[in-house]
Amino acid sequence: MTDRNVVDSSAWLEHLVGASRARLFATAIEDTNRLVVPVICLAEVLKTDSPPPTTANRAHGQTDRVP
Repeated sequence: MTDRNVVDSSAWLEHLVGASRARLFATAIEDTNRLVVPVICLAEVLKTDSPPPTTANRAHGQTDRVP
């Protein structure tokens, strides 16, 4: 079985806004051959029906940075 990198919502938010911990997740996110993103994480990051927390709010509009 090939190793996979499962990336959750919090990692995506850090990465998309360039937060201080973004570097911790960069390798896992940028290795797209091993990247796995659960659908629920996509829904959480892209959710627009309620005001998101501050970090999530900054992430909206940054989804073009998703590999």
